Amino acid sequence: MSGLKKVLLMLFLLLAAITFAADKALIWEVTKTGQPGKIYLVGSIHLGRADWYPLDSVYDRVLKESQEMYFEIFEPDMTALAMTISSKGMYPPDKNLSDVIGKVQFAELARFFADNGSKVPPFMLEKMRPWLISIELAGIYIRKEKSLKSYYGLEKVFTAHKGTRQGHSLESIDSQMNAMASIPDEVMIASIMKSVREPEKAKRELGATLASLSSGDIAKLAEMCGEIAAETPQIYQKLFVDRNIDIVKKLLVLLKEKKVYFVLVGAGHFAGKDNIRDLLAGDGCRIVQLEKTGRKGSITASRPEKQVLPAQ
Repeated sequence: MSGLKKVLLMLFLLLAAITFAADKALIWEVTKTGQPGKIYLVGSIHLGRADWYPLDSVYDRVLKESQEMYFEIFEPDMTALAMTISSKGMYPPDKNLSDVIGKVQFAELARFFADNGSKVPPFMLEKMRPWLISIELAGIYIRKEKSLKSYYGLEKVFTAHKGTRQGHSLESIDSQMNAMASIPDEVMIASIMKSVREPEKAKRELGATLASLSSGDIAKLAEMCGEIAAETPQIYQKLFVDRNIDIVKKLLVLLKEKKVYFVLVGAGHFAGKDNIRDLLAGDGCRIVQLEKTGRKGSITASRPEKQVLPAQ
């Protein structure tokens, strides 16, 4: 698996509507003997396409039954995100990226960014840590997929359909950025440079990643997560396992309350070693994947309205 596929998979599945597999939805009902609560775990990515909507009506049923909603980060504060990126994703004044990777590799990276439409200028690239560069690198390829939009992602859609239900966060901007920032620079830069040097392969792997997500194929997702775990165990531990453990602790607390919860988490957290489903099952929970009804429901997505400026 190349560096870009790792980054793309992490971005799609983490930080995080899928046209689902033939009979199953990426929804799991979670209960535990002796506990009054119920959780609907819903797999998500942060980007989507218009033709994924309306969602299957099973989503209507699950949402209607749920009393509260949990997201990885509910309505993230963009100002806080910018501040966190500034503090954790940038080198101090006395250090540059070229000091870390050498001037030749830096020139190669800067040229690739310029040739592929990135708006990050070389002087800014010099100050960015590799984990932050990896996000922009993935963005270069994602932006070439014109149909992929953030406003068609499940988080945006279900936030819009939340109604009067309370929305909560399972994580924080700090916790997610800390996970990314804890990956050693040398681990991330090796993946980045491999992708820069093999752009055609990277494009094919983006297509393969999207196809896997679009099919809702948990087995394929597990295989891809397994490759990350084998090739870059530090990345898998920090971005998947550690976070899965923390999320499961919170879910087990929710099951103690006599409520039904709708919990939206990146789909990759439900596949691979030490995934959320397996961790919950290991704690005695009963987990059942729901089937699609085959009928379109009422949950749709829409483009944001373009702002019309007054005539001057």
